[in-house]
Amino acid sequence: MVAGANAIVGAENPGLPQQVSALGVNTAPLGTGSIATSGTITAGGTVIATGGTNTVAELTGTPPGNPGFPNSATGTAINTGIDCMIYLEVTTVFVALVIKIGPTSSPAYTVFASAACQVGTLLTIRLPAGWFLSTSYTSGAFNQLYVLC
Repeated sequence: MVAGANAIVGAENPGLPQQVSALGVNTAPLGTGSIATSGTITAGGTVIATGGTNTVAELTGTPPGNPGFPNSATGTAINTGIDCMIYLEVTTVFVALVIKIGPTSSPAYTVFASAACQVGTLLTIRLPAGWFLSTSYTSGAFNQLYVLC
C-alpha cells in the first residue's frame, strides 16, 4: 500500500478475507460482509455494483403515454416516483405559449416562453419526480408524449 492511501485490510476487518485498496491492488471478490469507512473511498478503476434497488421495476407496464396537458396555469403531475421526459411537438402555431415546471401545482419556473411557436417545433422537458408541468397559451396545439426515465 502507498503511504497516505486509505485501505481496508482483512486483518483489520475479520469478516473480509481480502484486501481492498484505493489503488485497486486486489480485484478478488470480498465474499460476504460489508465495508464501512468514515473517510472517502476513491476507485482508480472500474467499480461494479451488483446490489441495490431498481426503482423502474416498480413501474413496469406504465407509459410512454399522452399526459393530456390542459391549457391551464395549474400544473399536471405525471409521476410522483420517477423522473420523466416530456416531448411536445407543435402541430398548430402557438400564440403566447408558456411552459412552467415546479414542485407544486402552481409551477413557478418558466422553461419556455414564446410569442409564436412554429409547426414542427419539438420541445423536450425533463420533469423531476413529483414535479408539475403547466402549459398556457392563447391558441395552438401539440402532440404530447412522455417516457419515464
